[in-house]
Amino acid sequence: AASEISDIKSIYPDIKYITILIDNEYGDPPTSEDLQRWVSTFEIREPVLGGDRTMISGEEGSWSVKGWPTFYYINEDMIVEHTHSGYSQNLILQNIRVLTE
Repeated sequence: AASEISDIKSIYPDIKYITILIDNEYGDPPTSEDLQRWVSTFEIREPVLGGDRTMISGEEGSWSVKGWPTFYYINEDMIVEHTHSGYSQNLILQNIRVLTE
């Protein structure tokens, strides 16, 4: 997903895309070096933030993440309009079209 996000951004340049890394390659919370490596490796121009598994603990106030990656589509009023797990460029483009029409 990270390697193809620039393609999606070129089609919809006005959308905002934020990446939140939950784990590094060892299953630990990402360090600032991990985040910078992610930005460099995938040439991401959007924010890349670090989190940890407490964000997806299933407790009240946590995010519902059932697989990697998970996408949240949040409107300009900061309301979650849609979510899905797994990567499909076609599904992402379809969801963006629905939300921007």
